[in-house]
Amino acid sequence: MVPVPLFLAQLAQPLSPGVYRSSMEFGSVPLKSFGVVVGESTGAALESAALKGVELGPLHATA
Repeated sequence: MVPVPLFLAQLAQPLSPGVYRSSMEFGSVPLKSFGVVVGESTGAALESAALKGVELGPLHATA
């Protein structure tokens, strides 16, 4: 499970189409990695492409 990006709670509308990376890295050395967030329409396009190994799920902002 990837931590929810802080900017998500500040969005007034869904993300624009595209692929975004978090500025924070998660995990421990040497396996640190950034989180990847995609816009809703980009996620739908990725799901319809039926790519192997791609796991997508919704992110929900916490209050």
